[in-house]
Amino acid sequence: ASAAAQEEGPRAAPVGAELTEGPHAVATREMVQRSARAQSAEAALALGRQADASGAHGQQRQSTQHGLPPLLFFGPPNDPGTAARLQPQLAADFVVHHFEDAEEAVQDIHRSATRYVACVAKLGQRGNLGLSVLEALRAKQGSSPYVAIHSATAARHAGTRERLQERVGVDLFVDHDTEAALLEAVRMVRSRCTPGPTPPADVALNATAVHPPAAASTVPVTGTAPALLFFSGSTDPKAVKRLRPVLEQWFAVHVFVVAQKAIDAIMAGDVQFAVCIAKLGSKGNLGVDVLRVLRAVQGRGPFVAIHSATAAEDRHLQEKLEGSIGVDLFVSHEDEELLLQKMPGLVRS
Repeated sequence: ASAAAQEEGPRAAPVGAELTEGPHAVATREMVQRSARAQSAEAALALGRQADASGAHGQQRQSTQHGLPPLLFFGPPNDPGTAARLQPQLAADFVVHHFEDAEEAVQDIHRSATRYVACVAKLGQRGNLGLSVLEALRAKQGSSPYVAIHSATAARHAGTRERLQERVGVDLFVDHDTEAALLEAVRMVRSRCTPGPTPPADVALNATAVHPPAAASTVPVTGTAPALLFFSGSTDPKAVKRLRPVLEQWFAVHVFVVAQKAIDAIMAGDVQFAVCIAKLGSKGNLGVDVLRVLRAVQGRGPFVAIHSATAAEDRHLQEKLEGSIGVDLFVSHEDEELLLQKMPGLVRS
């Protein structure tokens, strides 16, 4: 069994309670906040069960309340402290839909019209897995929701992170000690949901952000931004976190972790991509497959850059890729500035 399916914390009897957003739930959420500040995790769980018993469970929840966007929080009963600690803080920026039972969360995703802007999930226990929730969310709502996994197991093990990244496209991994990074990240997501000043590009979502060249920062983007396809694969998640905030100055960036999803988007024909940046990926999830389909469907129009330390250092591989796909630029981590310097000209062209 994978580490993602291993138990986190002692087994507890499933509660299956969720906080809904009807009138009962508003009062319940306020009570949960007070109890959390009093550091009473047991009281918070009792209130969750009370909300379920009161009939709020079956009510149709509103997607927003007081203008706040919805966030899905899977906090199973085996770690009540995390739910009691985080939910009041998340509720300052979101309408938090809290589920303790994975199956209830999955059913809500399938049946509800709610479009979640973010999801925070524990890994849970065998039979009540956060992974099931995230797979349902990605299947229904695609790559749009920002996904953070709160797990000491995943935070410690790179192999677990890579497997989860490949399966569901995780934006952030945190544990108890790094919850501040989670809160900063979701606040940035919240800020992007409403008009207002854009927060700095080097907080939380991309802690090692690349800053654009000074000359490029003065180039305005007018009208509808052209589309950029970014195939990040699962082997280098930091690359997309560094580059995406900068690229979004000029382009509508479509990020894909799974090659087949990128191929499906190209084949659908709904978007004409001006630029494609691709990692080489790994066996069974290759950037080359994405690029071949892009060239077959959209021809030589899109500017294609391959981000790969291997390809950047191997002239024979470059020639092979140039001949079979038509690559315009090879870059590695060290020369990302060269890639960014070319972007403003591609917007104007």
